[in-house]
Amino acid sequence: MVTISSGFIGSFKLGDNIVHNLSILGELYASQKAGTSEQRELLRKPIIVTIASIAEAVLFDLYLRINSFTREGVANIPPIVLDEIRTKTIDEFAKYIDNAKSKSLLGGSTGIYDSLTELRKLRNRIHIQNAKSHFEPDEIDAFNASRQADAESTLETLLKYMEKNYPRTADKKCVEDFVLPW
Repeated sequence: MVTISSGFIGSFKLGDNIVHNLSILGELYASQKAGTSEQRELLRKPIIVTIASIAEAVLFDLYLRINSFTREGVANIPPIVLDEIRTKTIDEFAKYIDNAKSKSLLGGSTGIYDSLTELRKLRNRIHIQNAKSHFEPDEIDAFNASRQADAESTLETLLKYMEKNYPRTADKKCVEDFVLPW
């Protein structure tokens, strides 16, 4: 298990809910590990959807800090970028990713943005009808072991980047640390 400081989180309740969802993931992982091959496959979809939801919440919190924490600011984001972001309505997972990419908020490499986009599309595959034809038509194939590992890696990379690049001061830390159950 990996522990990541939650010191970059601005919203206590959102951070608390991330901790709660990580606890849910812990239970899902325990069941997956103890289950049969078929049970392990069945748990991949809720695991991936929960991981994606946490990633979206982390980006939501970053944009919440940018827009609401005007006195505190956000470390390592130039004021001109903060001002520009504050003029836009950014309120969906895809918009968070696209804007973060355009401003290099998660680094200059396109890898994390591509991984988040893939994770977002997979999370949206929660809709059984698959109207957008994302991924394989059979859910058992769409939510596979490789994509679960990719989802885990994407969230872990995102959290570590946030921890390193967007910390708040120690006295502002309001949530227990994030423990990743894989």
